[in-house]
Amino acid sequence: MKPNSELAKDAGLELWWDNVKVDQQGRTSDPRIFAVGDVSNCYDPITKKIDYFGLGTIATIMAYNSINAIKGSKGALRTPRYQKDVFFKDVYVKSIGFTSPEAEKAGFTPKRKEIREEGEIAYLVYDEPTGRVIGYSALSKRDTGHKDLLVLKAVLRGMKASELLESIQS
Repeated sequence: MKPNSELAKDAGLELWWDNVKVDQQGRTSDPRIFAVGDVSNCYDPITKKIDYFGLGTIATIMAYNSINAIKGSKGALRTPRYQKDVFFKDVYVKSIGFTSPEAEKAGFTPKRKEIREEGEIAYLVYDEPTGRVIGYSALSKRDTGHKDLLVLKAVLRGMKASELLESIQS
């Protein structure tokens, strides 16, 4: 999908690739104008670098951040690298954070820990030197929402893989 950023371009706003460049609150190069959703960039919660995730959840968080900025707040919620889909009748496919190749490309030294449970296979990706959780991918026959949220929190908080594995397996 290519965002329609022609109006922003005509208004003289700074672009990042084909997207309207914004700060973490959705503010453009003109501080009076905000942009959210598929037309704008976001920031990767792991690398803290500018990125693009065309997901509805991200757009919702960006809108929330922009509204709070307009109201005077200085803070911003971080946009998660989280995607969860259901495919092929009851098979859940989940991806949180980086896959191993993405992590390597981003400058990490990724290691994977395979996690097998009945009806599920998953891979926890962590940075070898620091032990920090940076990703998770899984196929499951059931919804594992609680575990997925634990993993998402671990990625956003920079938790160590050993700590996360202990909380998942207890």
